[in-house]
Amino acid sequence: APSAEQSAALAQAMSRHLPELHAQAFEYGVQLEKMGKQLAELERRLKELMAGVEEVWRINAQLSAPARGPLDVEYAYTLRNAGWTPTYRVEALPGAGQVRITFEAQVWQRTGRDWGGAQLLLATLPPTQQLEPPFAPPWIIGPRQPRPLAAPAPMAKSTAVREEAMAVMADTAPSVTAMSTFQLWSLGKRGLKAGPAQRVRVREYDLKADFSRLLRPTVSDAAFLRARVTADAALDLPGGPALFLVDGAMVAKQNLTLAGREATLFFGRDPQLTVAVELVEKQGGEKGFIGKKQTYTWKWRLRVKNAKAEPVTVRVEEPRPQVRDERIELKLTANPEPEDDPDMPETLVWALEVPASGEQVINWGVTLSAPADMDLDVGWR
Repeated sequence: APSAEQSAALAQAMSRHLPELHAQAFEYGVQLEKMGKQLAELERRLKELMAGVEEVWRINAQLSAPARGPLDVEYAYTLRNAGWTPTYRVEALPGAGQVRITFEAQVWQRTGRDWGGAQLLLATLPPTQQLEPPFAPPWIIGPRQPRPLAAPAPMAKSTAVREEAMAVMADTAPSVTAMSTFQLWSLGKRGLKAGPAQRVRVREYDLKADFSRLLRPTVSDAAFLRARVTADAALDLPGGPALFLVDGAMVAKQNLTLAGREATLFFGRDPQLTVAVELVEKQGGEKGFIGKKQTYTWKWRLRVKNAKAEPVTVRVEEPRPQVRDERIELKLTANPEPEDDPDMPETLVWALEVPASGEQVINWGVTLSAPADMDLDVGWR
């Protein structure tokens, strides 16, 4: 400023207007950021809508005889930019003895134009995965064998979902048709806009369920909530992500696969049930001077504890020792006696009811003998 008086006036004007200008600049900055996000979203949607638009098809039709008047022509074609993936909500309801499965589909089409009144058909492929606690390794007893190099672990099977084109058909109520190798769900006529996927409710199942807690003391001290479900008719649900809940509370997000009329589902750990393993006795060595034999003895005590205010049914599984040589003698003792499960002959199974705020005890053991000169492999024990 040319003079001190004008400088003072300028400073006074700035002190009055700068706070307001700063507030306006902040507000414009927020608006600019918001508009930038809107622009990015519009560009993304435009890219989706334009997918495949540059392709132009010219079709020549040849007639076997001269046409007498106008002809009606129908045609069908397959699109790459349309498909679906399944999603599930799997809720355990132990009080009602049910497992409720809600089957929904994320359906999308990015063909560049909206579909109006299209008949939606969803085709499935068989499921592949299951959520459950780890299995204990088998207990093999026999002469020691050279250990081969471990083969690389197989890659997990990916959950395959067929991307089916939507066929134009007569309108029908939602239904399922069993095809040769998959099922075909008809969702009726619907409008489907080009762009982001849309969620469509397919069906809800209320399955009868027998609940128990599964314990595998060899690999974990925790109990897993287990449901043996039964459906009135065979199911064939394609593999897809699922939210697993217990009485409305989410416990995990895992893949669900379900096929057939019966299945076993797991819903994670129950922290109020535990098992403690106590090694009561472990011996090994030789005895006798003539016809020497090597002998081994193991004895365990399993304590299943229930902190709940009501009794709980549990299933305890331990690997059954398996002898691979007739010269090996094995004796197994258990109190209580294990049950026979034809589906799991290599596993010892106990089904018990643990009282409220109480415990159940399982005592079991193994004694084996083999020739003294046998290089015996007693397994991972």
